[in-house]
Amino acid sequence: MNISRKNKNKKNVSEDFEKRALKKVPEQTLEEQNKVSNKKKDNEAMPELLGDGDYYLTPEGYKCFTEQYHLKRGYCCQSGCRHCPYGYDKKRGSKGK
Repeated sequence: MNISRKNKNKKNVSEDFEKRALKKVPEQTLEEQNKVSNKKKDNEAMPELLGDGDYYLTPEGYKCFTEQYHLKRGYCCQSGCRHCPYGYDKKRGSKGK
C-alpha cells in the first residue's frame, strides 16, 4: 500500500510542478516564434566571410574553409571538409564526385 501512495504523491507533485513551471513561461504567439526561428536560420545561412571569402567562423569559433578556398588550393586534403568541391566523403574514405 505504501508504494501506491508514493506513486500517487509523485504524480501529483510532478503535475503541480509542471503547472507552476508553465505559468512562469511567457507565452509567445506563433508569429513571434517564427520570427525568432527565421532570424536563427538567417544567421546560420549567412556567415560572415573572412579572408577574401576563403573562410568563415562557425558558431563554435572554428575556421571553416569555403569551396572557393578549396578550389584555389587545387587539391583535396581528404580531411572531410564541409565545403569540399572534390566530393571526398570521410565516412566512405573515397571521392564521390
